[in-house]
Amino acid sequence: MEEEYVALLANQTWDLVPRPPGSNVATDKWIWTHKRRANGTLDRYKARWVLRGFTQRPGVDYDETLSPVVKPVTMRTVLSLALSRSWHVHQLDVKNAFLHGTLTETVYCSQPAGFVDPARPEMHLLQRIITSLRQEFAMKDLGVLHHFLGVTVEPRPSGLLLHQWQYTLDILERAGITDCNPCSTPVDTQAKLSEDAGPPVADPTAYRSLAGALQYLTFTRPDITYAVQQAATLSPGRPRGSRSSLTPVAEAEYRAVANGVAEASWLRQLLAELHSPLAKSTLVYCDNVSAVYLSTNPVQHQRTKHVEIDLHFVRDQVAIGDVRVLHVPTTSQFADIFTMGLPSTTFFEFRSSLNIASG
Repeated sequence: MEEEYVALLANQTWDLVPRPPGSNVATDKWIWTHKRRANGTLDRYKARWVLRGFTQRPGVDYDETLSPVVKPVTMRTVLSLALSRSWHVHQLDVKNAFLHGTLTETVYCSQPAGFVDPARPEMHLLQRIITSLRQEFAMKDLGVLHHFLGVTVEPRPSGLLLHQWQYTLDILERAGITDCNPCSTPVDTQAKLSEDAGPPVADPTAYRSLAGALQYLTFTRPDITYAVQQAATLSPGRPRGSRSSLTPVAEAEYRAVANGVAEASWLRQLLAELHSPLAKSTLVYCDNVSAVYLSTNPVQHQRTKHVEIDLHFVRDQVAIGDVRVLHVPTTSQFADIFTMGLPSTTFFEFRSSLNIASG
């Protein structure tokens, strides 16, 4: 068995990798036989490691099966040729001859029973990457991902839960409001903030530090983005042009669409580099009909001549099918949670779209 295992490794039969979710993993089996000489006496023990074929799925793990057999005419021809030319006939046995075939399919199988790598019972690839990184940098292995940059990662049956509970408590303690009462939404929809209202804060450095800390908290709490923006911006006004002047409004909305499309394009490129390319178009929703029209209309006219050329890359992305810009009613524009204070019912409805959940 040890000789067989060494031969398997020498032939690079497999790569140890984490089990991909939903993949079929073929189970293994050891077969022991006796190799005997021509006179029937025992020559040696033979162990073969094989996979249970019935655990593979036809059309997924294999398309056809075959077993190499010796063609009698080949044997007779070779022996006849050797005899006619007085060649010496020597016998060789290729170890693990079946391993020299090339599989076109990707087959996942368990490690050989009795030879599971104790250091890597589930993967090998991760350890290889860590070893390569250690050749370039001094590193400390912290084990399974659990905490990074103030963000806690906890495993859940459905995946991972990312939160900043301790970071939030630290912010409340720094602000001296650990005993404050919670509210249903992070901002008062009726409040009107002004940079001139009330006396200046005694310590602007502490205020700015808290505002920056709250901005980082939006990493796992995007639902507080608007409230944090109100606290971090000196002039929180939201001027809007007259609806009678369509062009400036349409340009502002179109610029927002362009920013969204640029982010979507970057994400698509990132996924492609991670070998997970998107097969479908990315949907970008806008509640302005004119901006949606501009994203698909290739005609340059008087109203859009002032729009910068670089913004028209949206049309290119739409034309090649990477992005689709669709209209969404204002009542269903989830992005409003980032730009305005909302009533409790609407706030909780829109927050659910951000995939925010308690532990």
